[in-house]
Amino acid sequence: MECHIQCGELIFLDDTPLVAQFGAKNGQEFGRSIQFIAPYVDAVDLNCGCPQKWALQAGIGASLVDQENWPRLLGIVQAGLQAAQPYCLPVSVKIRILPCPRATVELARRLESLGVAWLTVHGRTKGMKPSDDPDFDLIRQVKESIGIPVIANGNVFSLADAEAIQQTTGANGIMAARGLLEN
Repeated sequence: MECHIQCGELIFLDDTPLVAQFGAKNGQEFGRSIQFIAPYVDAVDLNCGCPQKWALQAGIGASLVDQENWPRLLGIVQAGLQAAQPYCLPVSVKIRILPCPRATVELARRLESLGVAWLTVHGRTKGMKPSDDPDFDLIRQVKESIGIPVIANGNVFSLADAEAIQQTTGANGIMAARGLLEN
């Protein structure tokens, strides 16, 4: 159920499923956020895909997919899964690809083994520009390497784009952000 805050009051709309996405730098922060929002959402996502400078400096977003940060990332996810368990709330993670394809696949496997419900994969590394082409073949490799649903992300500006990306990647779904905001 979706909720909006208007003049200090919660207004609920019948719009499901609703997934709340958080950035977090530690498990305690992510766990508390989940406990707060759990009654109002259908799932929770940890955003490890944001490449913006402020997010990287804060130790959240795409900084978490760097291999040296995997122990922290996996700890955050474990804490989130634990906090979500009493609510039977699915937890997903959004990542960016890494420069090394094997590392990207390995990270996806580790997240799956923890119990995340699905994985969203943005086809650019954190250092790539929005004008750079996403690596949809690597998203396909991730999809073929894990058993949970994979959502492909990057360069979706139209329904035709979404259909082509789904065909190329075999993804279970498509996430659009910039394309929707620009349209």
